[in-house]
Amino acid sequence: MEIMRGYLKEFKNLDIFVVLPHNDECNIIMVALRQLGAIVKHSWPIPRQLPAEGGALICEFSHDVAAYTPWLPGEAPLPFILYVPGNLPVDFKEIRNCAPHGLLYSPITERSIALTLLLARDQFEYEQRLRSRINRLDENLRAMRAVEQAKNILMEVKKIDEEEAYKILRQTAMERRVTLGSIAKAIVESHELLR
Repeated sequence: MEIMRGYLKEFKNLDIFVVLPHNDECNIIMVALRQLGAIVKHSWPIPRQLPAEGGALICEFSHDVAAYTPWLPGEAPLPFILYVPGNLPVDFKEIRNCAPHGLLYSPITERSIALTLLLARDQFEYEQRLRSRINRLDENLRAMRAVEQAKNILMEVKKIDEEEAYKILRQTAMERRVTLGSIAKAIVESHELLR
């Protein structure tokens, strides 16, 4: 664990849910997490619905674990780590369908626990950044569509050309100190109401 000393602050007071049967490996995991400074919350059997908040979730893999996740595969709201017991036959497709951020496989070491947790948290944060970026791109695309629709409405109603319609939109947005997209959306919505 000496190698992990520099990362201890990342684990300090981190709520980690451990959903594993009471056995030696579960104890190794929980002791290692506590040594890292995490707050460990244990549960077994698998609850009807897995936790959707916290610093991380370590859950034993079973063939029906996906039925307990309240999220779609790949959209976990916290870092999700699967633990695969050494005696369990594993179907990679089933594991992949759960879309975990990390995988612990028996036999477990303290180092593998810490490294898997670090990797899972990094992967989760990367996914969050990608989702945020996708949402912003979607919003920009919707705004661009609204601007095009609003320009067409202004061109039709005011009998002006495209350049003049865009100038009106831009000027109105600047005067009201709002985005071009919000002005365009308001024009499109009001036009649809008046139809």
